[in-house]
Amino acid sequence: MKAEPLSPANPARRRFLRGLLGGSLALGTLGGVGVAQAYDFGTVHEEGVLPGLRSPLRAAFLTDLHYGLYIFERQIRAWVDTANAARPDLVLLGGDFLDVRSDVDPAPLLTELARLRAPLGVYAVWGNHDYGSFGAYDRGVLGQGIPGWAERREQVTAAFAASGITVLRNEGRAVRGDLWIGG
Repeated sequence: MKAEPLSPANPARRRFLRGLLGGSLALGTLGGVGVAQAYDFGTVHEEGVLPGLRSPLRAAFLTDLHYGLYIFERQIRAWVDTANAARPDLVLLGGDFLDVRSDVDPAPLLTELARLRAPLGVYAVWGNHDYGSFGAYDRGVLGQGIPGWAERREQVTAAFAASGITVLRNEGRAVRGDLWIGG
């Protein structure tokens, strides 16, 4: 007796495919929840002496926000509130603001980041994920990128500036008579 191949109308095959699809969706959802929870944050307070500073400096440093796929305004709002509660003299943003998807609208992120307060200013640098969100890389492989990626970077830089954030790209600034920063 020869076994017959499964046909599309075979109920066993349908159950198998539904189970496979359902299991994949459940695994993807759990993975997404896990990634989002991994972005719960903590604060680290460090003290040190920087040669040449004539007066104390309190800096807040936020990095790798990855706004977009799993990180939303509520997480960014909590991070900004925590940074502002530290009453920093200077806020430094270390890049990777946006997830690597080029279709992410940075406006909600910028609404939250615009609330950062520091008398010496808020300064940022771009990270590799930011360049990916601008389209600087071919899909999945470093390369030429999509046409217009540099213009998108400049548009987002201008949007950051409008939100009170200075993006440093291969430049430095004197933020105080005894302090220079570079990005």
